[in-house]
Amino acid sequence: MTNGQPPPNPDLAGEAPAQNSPGLGQPDAPASAIRRPKRKLVGWLVVAGVAVSLLAGLAVGKGFDQRKDVVEVAAGAEIDCRSVVFRFDSATAQPGVDILSEQENWKILVYGTVRNPNTGNVPVFSSSYPNIAATDPDTQTTKYPNWAQLGQYDREPKRSTRSMVYPGNEWMPVVFSFEFPGEYQPAATLPLSAGEMEFTDIALWGLGSDPVWNYDSYGKIYRTYLPLTLLPPQ
Repeated sequence: MTNGQPPPNPDLAGEAPAQNSPGLGQPDAPASAIRRPKRKLVGWLVVAGVAVSLLAGLAVGKGFDQRKDVVEVAAGAEIDCRSVVFRFDSATAQPGVDILSEQENWKILVYGTVRNPNTGNVPVFSSSYPNIAATDPDTQTTKYPNWAQLGQYDREPKRSTRSMVYPGNEWMPVVFSFEFPGEYQPAATLPLSAGEMEFTDIALWGLGSDPVWNYDSYGKIYRTYLPLTLLPPQ
């Protein structure tokens, strides 16, 4: 069981942003640049100006919306995140009141199945930088799961302490829970995004850490639109 919201992951927002790109490398300075530092400065200003113009053009033309690594899939289709494979089928929205804050909110439950094609146990999602997100299509507000339940469930699933999907490549039920603010207006469908993961060592220079599953910021993002059923207040 995982609670709380981690730092925002812009890749999973309703409209796909640009990927992080490597910075411009600094070329070897010719002898003339050493004798004439002003020319070198002018050269860098030109490069900076071109970069700014390119970014402005992409922003105006919505070039960032044309990311080829965002793949839309039908509800129920397989989504291979490398760590696990999902099939998301449907979602429900139910208004209620948060017990702690006493503020109105909406509980969103996403129903699907998951399997593990790998040889070891894999977490159903990463709590530090999750690759699963639900989006409000009106405000583009993105929320990450509050918790996930693996195994058999009913229409009112309870929180589960199990967080690992065991190997064996067999499908098993999974439920993700999201919370939206009281002003959320349910639509006919719920946009849900799932990003690819990578098995990497995230420690500095690869020291003191074993490889784990992490969100791949250069991987594909799959987006599906789930039929959303409105439930009566809790």
